[in-house]
Amino acid sequence: MRQRDQLFQRICTSQTQDVLATIVNVEGSAYVREGSMLLIQENGERFGMISGGCLEEDVVMQAEEVRRQQRAIICTYNMRENEDPIWGEEVGCGGVISVLIEPVTEQLKDSLLNVQHWLRKRQTVVHVKNWCPNEKLVENFFSPRVDQLENRIELGKDVYKMIIRPTPHLIIFGAGQDVQPLVSFAADMGFYVTVCDWREGFIKREQFLKADYLFGQHLPSLLKETMFQSYDFSIIMTHNFQKDQEILQHLLQQNLPYIGILGTKKRTKRLINDNQIPKNLHFPVGLPIGAKGPEEIAISILAELIQEWRKNG
Repeated sequence: MRQRDQLFQRICTSQTQDVLATIVNVEGSAYVREGSMLLIQENGERFGMISGGCLEEDVVMQAEEVRRQQRAIICTYNMRENEDPIWGEEVGCGGVISVLIEPVTEQLKDSLLNVQHWLRKRQTVVHVKNWCPNEKLVENFFSPRVDQLENRIELGKDVYKMIIRPTPHLIIFGAGQDVQPLVSFAADMGFYVTVCDWREGFIKREQFLKADYLFGQHLPSLLKETMFQSYDFSIIMTHNFQKDQEILQHLLQQNLPYIGILGTKKRTKRLINDNQIPKNLHFPVGLPIGAKGPEEIAISILAELIQEWRKNG
């Protein structure tokens, strides 16, 4: 999640002749999917991932030739059982993976600066790669609007289209001790994390070192000033019934894909006054793994967040 943003930043700021490998097609199973990237820098450093480790070494060798000739290539790895004695089932994958390996150009860097701007605005970006096998050249086009890229698709070229979504943002209401492991685990998994609490004494940076944002102020002001986007996730963990009810009423008006509430089903039904349960409301929050204690509960919550995030690709 967040690693992709860091990869884009590294590409844009590098001053060396780097090479970018991108998975453009997968048939069957694979460790990661289309759009996954690996940056191979001129000094040999790598950033990103295109497999569980079974493809990287060969891709790095291919990247040296791409860097030398400044021409792109596509490498196809057949990982199906009994299909290839080298790249077969023993390496842990079971599909056919096509990897486009291209030199990083100034045009690509300039485009990724725009991509970073759109992603910061929480916009989804469409990425189109036009690959011309005869010329061994790649044209990269990015836009937050699909219709703007239709005229970029050219006959006689292989076209690969991918979707780049904003890094998910988790907004937690409540700053008790049980929130600390959730903040830490979510940040480690790549979420941007915001912690909100009307009790300003609870908002301490030393207790939430991995949180991106901390907000502590009067609850009406907190709700008014917190900006929500359509890709945001929110969880209520204040342990205060009246405040939870006030927060929930506000969140239900924000068109969020996921709202989680810590507490029993009976308590949550009271929070919504026994009205019809909205589809985006999850309670008790987290997957039912029999979790006990803050750390296990945090893991169950994070598992459910990932499950919901992956439902949309």
